[in-house]
Amino acid sequence: MDVKTTFLYGELEEEIYMNQPEGFVAHGNERKVCKLVKSLYGLKQAPKQWHEKFDKTILAFGFIVNENDKCIYSLFKNESGISVTQLRYSQIIESLKYLENGTRSDISFSVSKLTRYTSYPDRTYWSVLDRVLRYQKDTVSLAIHYGRFPASLSDSSDAIAKNSGSNGCSGYVFTLGGNVVS
Repeated sequence: MDVKTTFLYGELEEEIYMNQPEGFVAHGNERKVCKLVKSLYGLKQAPKQWHEKFDKTILAFGFIVNENDKCIYSLFKNESGISVTQLRYSQIIESLKYLENGTRSDISFSVSKLTRYTSYPDRTYWSVLDRVLRYQKDTVSLAIHYGRFPASLSDSSDAIAKNSGSNGCSGYVFTLGGNVVS
């Protein structure tokens, strides 16, 4: 349904008349009024008429009205009524992002890909998410072990550049366990 013209689709139950709109007055019939055939934005009845039209239309597609809140409709494709909620998917992704930032950089790629589908996670992404969670569970006791290699910090700067009038250059390399960290 077109949201911009939502209230124009409601069917009126009573006769309603209105003055002719400014700029659309029929010449020679200035004193006549217009009879509304459909609901119009601004009428007190418009929201109710729209909801009745929406309710009738959505129920025709097989949706079921929630007994606790009449504005919530559900559609179940099979008898079991399994539904996938976006909220749970988002919560799990946020937990994985927390782990990724703190201690588990090995899942960064997977989490970044799964984050793209938080607004519509279908079964495929749920199964990938389940796989990442199983990986987390199976590798919880594993860790990176550094031997007796010392941590070292090497730096370099160009002191001659200051005297020659050109821009200076400096940098550093931090290693841990013989591997470059930054």
